Amino acid sequence: TTVINNFFSGSGKDLLYLNGENLATLQANNQIVSSGGNTLILLDGGQTKIALTGVSSLQAQDITQNKLG
Repeated sequence: TTVINNFFSGSGKDLLYLNGENLATLQANNQIVSSGGNTLILLDGGQTKIALTGVSSLQAQDITQNKLG
């Protein structure tokens, strides 16, 4: 599990690039779990896990389709 601290959802400053994924698809496929004020993103059939500590939910603008850098 990759843990990301200090991610500011909805700020426009912090973005997640998830290789073609978007929030609607992740939610529809139950790949996002929020619990206890944290959010867990499950990719590759659950083999890849990203934990966002202190983030109770994500917004569509938090996930970018454009690879930065």
